[in-house]
Amino acid sequence: MNKNYLLAAGISCLSVVAFAQEKKEKSAKVQKRIVNEVGQPTWITVKSDANLSVKQSPHVLQQFLDTSENANFQKIKSESDNLGFIHDVYQQYYNGVKVEFATYKIHSKQGQIQFLNGDYYAVDNLNTQPSISAEAGLQRAISHIGAQHYMWEFDAAAKEMDNYTRPTGELVILPSKMIDKSQNRLAYKYDIFATEPISRGFVYVDAQNGEILFYDAIIKHADTFGHIGDTHEVTDYRVAFGLVDQPQLVAAPMVASGTAATRYSGSQTITTELSGSNYILSDSAKKIYTRNANNQSTSGYPYVSNYTQFTDSNNNWTAAEFHNAAKDDAALDAHFGATKTYDYFLEKHNRNSYDNNGAQIRSYVHVGSNYDNAFWNGSVMSYGDGSSNGTEGNGYFDALTSLDVAAHEIGHAVCSSTANLAYQKESGAMNEGFSDIWAAVVEHYAAPNDSNKDPWLIGEEIDRRNGSIALRSMSNPNARSQPDTYGGTYWVNVNCSPSSSNDYCGVHTNSGVLNHWFYILSEGKSGTNDIGNAFSVSGIGMDKAAKIAYRLESVYLSASSTFANARTYGIQAATDLYGADSAEVIATTNAWYAVGVGAAHSGGGGNPPAGDCYAEDIILTITFDNYPQETSWTLKDASGATIDSQQYSTSNPDGSTVTKTFSGLAAGNFTFTINDSYGDGMCCSYGNGSYSLKSGSTTFKTGGSFTSSESTSFCIEAAAADTQAPSAPGNLSYSNVTTTTAQLSWSASTDNVGVTGYQVFRGTANLGTVTGTSANITGLSPATSYTFSVKAIDAAGNVSNASNSVTFTTLSESTNPNCVNYDLVLTITTDRYPRETSWTLKNAAGNTVASRAAGYYGTRSKTYTENITGLAAGDYTFTISDSYGDGICCSYGNGSYTLKSGTVTIASGGSFGSSQATDFCSNGSGTTVTSFVQENGMSPLIDYFHISPNPAQEFTEFSLEDAKAGAKYEVFDQAGDLVLQGNLSDRKVDLKSLSTGVYIVKVYHGNEIFTEKLIKK
Repeated sequence: MNKNYLLAAGISCLSVVAFAQEKKEKSAKVQKRIVNEVGQPTWITVKSDANLSVKQSPHVLQQFLDTSENANFQKIKSESDNLGFIHDVYQQYYNGVKVEFATYKIHSKQGQIQFLNGDYYAVDNLNTQPSISAEAGLQRAISHIGAQHYMWEFDAAAKEMDNYTRPTGELVILPSKMIDKSQNRLAYKYDIFATEPISRGFVYVDAQNGEILFYDAIIKHADTFGHIGDTHEVTDYRVAFGLVDQPQLVAAPMVASGTAATRYSGSQTITTELSGSNYILSDSAKKIYTRNANNQSTSGYPYVSNYTQFTDSNNNWTAAEFHNAAKDDAALDAHFGATKTYDYFLEKHNRNSYDNNGAQIRSYVHVGSNYDNAFWNGSVMSYGDGSSNGTEGNGYFDALTSLDVAAHEIGHAVCSSTANLAYQKESGAMNEGFSDIWAAVVEHYAAPNDSNKDPWLIGEEIDRRNGSIALRSMSNPNARSQPDTYGGTYWVNVNCSPSSSNDYCGVHTNSGVLNHWFYILSEGKSGTNDIGNAFSVSGIGMDKAAKIAYRLESVYLSASSTFANARTYGIQAATDLYGADSAEVIATTNAWYAVGVGAAHSGGGGNPPAGDCYAEDIILTITFDNYPQETSWTLKDASGATIDSQQYSTSNPDGSTVTKTFSGLAAGNFTFTINDSYGDGMCCSYGNGSYSLKSGSTTFKTGGSFTSSESTSFCIEAAAADTQAPSAPGNLSYSNVTTTTAQLSWSASTDNVGVTGYQVFRGTANLGTVTGTSANITGLSPATSYTFSVKAIDAAGNVSNASNSVTFTTLSESTNPNCVNYDLVLTITTDRYPRETSWTLKNAAGNTVASRAAGYYGTRSKTYTENITGLAAGDYTFTISDSYGDGICCSYGNGSYTLKSGTVTIASGGSFGSSQATDFCSNGSGTTVTSFVQENGMSPLIDYFHISPNPAQEFTEFSLEDAKAGAKYEVFDQAGDLVLQGNLSDRKVDLKSLSTGVYIVKVYHGNEIFTEKLIKK
């Protein structure tokens, strides 16, 4: 027999064995796996005992997704949330080429992988060497778009549009699913920015034969807004794209609070800035800028830069001044809408602007003439005045600056920075749907009592068409020819080739399904949908529904997600936020069922059949088998809402017994369900576990041999007599002890059904009741020992045993004026060179306990506040430094600093040369110091580039900190003509050839471009 054959056969057998072993290991780690129509997993839940470290992520992806040997993943994004999760996003590659729309997310907690989701595409035997050049592909893309002009034709304008350049083409792999092809395709991807007519999107060209494969719109519905087929030309594309405006920050602005008589939202408070003797619609703190496009024409495009500011002399923007034929009051709505959208995402979701990185929100009002459109172009907002004079039946729309329109369009920007849902078919419909959701939510957030606004109608304040109430209805999508059910009436078949002529397979129509899901989740609804499913959903309110929707969009969805994916991920989002089988999870699941996506919640929503009725507390007793971690239970009321639940762990010893009392249950029906995750019950293969339920002296249920789960229904005749005291609170601790105050914290009673609060005791004295699990204690005496304990109390007045007690001694009043008792507060106001400022706080051993390095403070003339907490008792030295050696006052700005403890000022100043050190001592307020972490990112270039003097006469100096080789400048007059240029290394600039006036300085620094004003006296 051939020896080579024997060797090959041996290797083959080993491979089979290894594959089987790997498959077995993988299966042992997976709790749940959901696959798509081609068998690829879109969701994987990892077992709690799998112990998969996040450090293993690339290997886990390759193992769980069964990737080919040519596939690999690169991490492109990582974010954390306030629930303690880390979300890492990985991009799929094949032979080093990116697979478009293929990202997978790993969600971890405390370093352990919890679950994975996303889109993986199997790519095999694909030639990754293109047959045509990138330039040839670009010419095919240009021919396909067929515009008269493109942004790259106008160099100066393109630079102001986020440095847009003529696209060179990125080589990618397009999955067959996304392009309705039988095979994956190698393609060039181009960002084509057309200016006349307006369009912007990614064009994908087959890299082998030049075929146009796919168009993914960046500008959403630019030519029409809610009425397909009616196009109104915008007459100045330069303005619509914001090319005329790059906000100039010459000096620290004077921010003010103004009053605005808006067109649609009544009198509102807005933030403005003083510019010269007038106020303008600018808020540089939030980077919100609103400008007047002056209905400009295309004449001279793009060289004429004549946008103007909306101004007011006294910051009272009245209707008499701005409610005119030109619709100038629409600018007040645009400014108000951008601000409220920004405020909503920051306050409710801790999101800093649409990109979560403080991006500018620039709005241009009076775009074009009678222009019936508003859109986000990837950089700015553009608002048309509409073709109507404001009366019904006159034109299509009034000025398109209503609050919900602003939130809708900025919502597209949020989507592009999160899920980035591809603008076609189901993903595109959800892209539109989420924008409508944010339109409704922001309108409710900003104007909850405005009778002219209905959050469930989109565009109701701008629509002037005869008999038309709005563009879309979220409460009744059918009323505006949209489906309220997946596959129901008005549903557009998504098995089509997407194009602008078919609305990319119905993105503005099928969005009604997501809209109605959100409405039902918020408000609740009963009925039968278009596919015959009877449903009844209890609403959870808009705030909770919005939290679920935001987490769904920002954490779980990806570019090619479907409605089915959204259901899975939405249920997970609700579980993350509110717990498994919570009322919110049940409502989320049943709302999807109501719109025809997936099954109803397994717990149902009706009344469970009632067993015997009882009038006393229900007592649960569990004796564990050998695997207590497999045991869990839930108690639900008649609506299916979870009243209480418990998952046990190995901390409960084998054979041990626990007791749980359900106190004060209201009259009605209940269902108790006990579960075993392995599916073998509690008895009898692996120990003699059991459970029982009783009321008073009556035991009405016992069991143990039930495989996966077992349910028992019972009812309470009237409010059950609450005879059982709650369990004692635990883990009582103290913190923040001063001379006269302290803070207590504890964990909740484990029998928390019916607990209404916690009584705090000092010794035997009852200090009162609080509803939370912490209390601030005041009125103590210095240098005095105190003992505290806490008890739980329920609605019936039953009081638990006391918690563990804690004893501490308050601080002494210091006789040393430099020895302080409280946490430190450091306030720094920067000068014109903030990056030169640093400070350290060292203890007596010379160890640094807190600091900020030079480069941390990035903004001129800004006040920063630092809280330094938990200092141990001892001596300290605080040192503030300036790397240039001129302090922070007074040659280059009026900077200053103050270090305080309570009302005591430890150190202050500003004019200190290189450094200033101050010694002091602390009586001690804890054992640890707050960690100071260098913030990510860089400060704007304005913080590095300086013109001094400015205004100047014959000479000035241009300086740029850390300037790269080759950094240069250009100076332009008001007509846009170049009058001076040079290298920044020259520093000294001769101005004698310039006339008196205002000039624009452009600085080119690597890939950065910055613009500053120069005044010649």
